Order: sequence, then structure tokens, then C-alpha cells
Amino acid sequence: MIPFRTAVAVAVLALPAVVTGSPAVAACGFDGVVIFGSDDEQEMACGALTGVLAYFNGLGFAIDPTVDIHFKDRVFCDFRADELSGESCTVQVSGLYDSKRRLVEMTSPDSAFRDGRQPWGVEWGPEIAYSILQHELSHMAVGEILGERFQNLSAPWHEFIAYSVQFDLMSPALRSRVMDAYPDATPFAGNGNINPVIHAIDPDAFGVRSYLHAAAHGGGQFIVDILSQAVSQGAGSGADYLWTE
Repeated sequence: MIPFRTAVAVAVLALPAVVTGSPAVAACGFDGVVIFGSDDEQEMACGALTGVLAYFNGLGFAIDPTVDIHFKDRVFCDFRADELSGESCTVQVSGLYDSKRRLVEMTSPDSAFRDGRQPWGVEWGPEIAYSILQHELSHMAVGEILGERFQNLSAPWHEFIAYSVQFDLMSPALRSRVMDAYPDATPFAGNGNINPVIHAIDPDAFGVRSYLHAAAHGGGQFIVDILSQAVSQGAGSGADYLWTE
């Protein structure tokens, strides 16, 4: 996840990491990848990373990743005070990607606090953790593709891409389980609905609708068009939530 409350999706402001296990340096066959976690977590991370890189390679993006992956019992996102409310908050999340530090923090599959994590109503465990990790690594991949333009793609659209990739990469059984829980879900009425308000109302439903919307508009090619700035917000959509200057 990337914080949708910030105007520019540059980085998640995370609390200091608590590292578990010994680091695997030059992990998964990439000089720029470091993984902090158990042997099983390191194997899981390499599998997730390989899947994400293969997905984007299939779209024409060859990525040489640079990322640290930290598995932790709990992951917190620190939302700094915004100009309107003046309030800040710290929220426990399943995972996050900090683009400034090129860091993924991920809740361990066997976290002692797993009872509090139920994305789409799915109990926390290796299968859903693997899928969430692929979501966060999709943010990383977009960062590698966009470079300095990463901060100009708005947060809800970053989430849109990450959810779309995540659902494409889900095991058929897990995807069916999630989709069955949202029988009335539909693609967004238009690109203008991919905005901070809709995301904030129900992030899980936003994820499902992102997948359906991308599938209805060309699937992977729609993601290519977003990243190449060939997609518009849409006429009459009000504020432009897609790209910022």
C-alpha cells in the first residue's frame, strides 16, 4: 500500500523496522535485493518477486530490482498530519512499500498478531501474505519503471495498478474466494472514480473493482497505457487524480 492521503505518492513514512532472521544479500539472483526473514520467508519473497518481475516483463518492462524486504510481526504506516485536519495517525497494515528507501515491510505469514489481519475477510496465512507481498512488490516495479515520474502518479492510481497485478497473479482458488465475497462488484463507472475518496471508503472493494476495471479495459495493456501516460482521467471527472505535476 501507498498512503492515499498524501498529494504525491513518493514514499510511505514507516516506523523503524524490527528485523527478524538473518539477511540474504544479493537474494533471488539479484545484486540489489536483500531479504530479512526466516529461510521460509526468504523463499517466499523470491517466489513473489519472480512472479512480479515475470508479469511486468510480459508487458515489455525488464526490471533489475533494487529492494530490501523486511518481514516483521507487525507493520505500521505513519500518516503525517495533513493541512486540513492537522492530525496524524499510525495504522497497522499488512505491508507497505517505501519508495524513498526502496523498502518493503511485510507482516510475517506466521505473525503472532495475524488475527488482526483479514484482507477481503481471508484469515492471515502464507497464501494471502504471499499475495499481499506481490502487491507491494508491484509498487516497487512501478517505481523502477517510472523513476522520477513515480511521484507524479497519484496514490489511488498506484494502488489501482498494484491491485490489478496482485489479482492477476493470485492463485485461482484464492481469487475465486475473494471474488465470491463481492458478487455485486463492478468495474468503476469511469476513470474519474479511481480517486482518494473511493479508495478510502473501502480499500478492499477498491482492490476488487480495480481488477475488474483493468480487465474490462484491456488488462495488462491498460497498465502499460497508464504507465506511458496514454490513459486520461476522463471528461467531467472533476479533479485530476491521475497525474500531478
